[in-house]
Amino acid sequence: MSLNSGLPRIDDLHSILVIDRAEVSFDGSDSAALMNNFVLKSSAVTNIRITTEGAELRQSARLRGFLGWFRVNFRGSLREEGGLIHLHPTRFTGDWFGIELEDHIGAKPDDGMCIEKNEIFIDPARMLKQLLLVSGPVTGAFVRDGHIVETFGQPAQVSGTFIEIRDLGRGPVHIDTSRTPWTLASIQRRWDENR
Repeated sequence: MSLNSGLPRIDDLHSILVIDRAEVSFDGSDSAALMNNFVLKSSAVTNIRITTEGAELRQSARLRGFLGWFRVNFRGSLREEGGLIHLHPTRFTGDWFGIELEDHIGAKPDDGMCIEKNEIFIDPARMLKQLLLVSGPVTGAFVRDGHIVETFGQPAQVSGTFIEIRDLGRGPVHIDTSRTPWTLASIQRRWDENR
């Protein structure tokens, strides 16, 4: 859906990507880059690393405390809760020092992250707003095969790996994404070719 007149783009902030149904999978380094470079760039947390172990997320970071910088490690389960992604800690080394993330990170709900003591809640649409405007209900979050998986909307009744883009007043453009890895730029190129 275009916010401005002219040809809508999906690789800038002039359009909104409205997600009807989707499953998005990414690895920990992608998530860490988003945190380090955008969401927590100006916080008291640096050098965030994210991996998976079994069904859990593992994070390590440098945290600025009262006595300087120190490393903290966080392990937790991932699930959807109330339209948000909830990261619940099962182990947090900061507990040994009586540290609560809420007091140190300074995350803002408007940036897509809210922290209550050591419970982390993420709103993907708000978190991604600096990169891409997205709209769609989060319906699941979990770890599978070493990847972080988020689902949006209800399970599709159709099979295949594709993106269907609907522009107001025009027919949908169906882009098959099963054969090669894709980026926003490659999706945009295919969209432009099929319009």
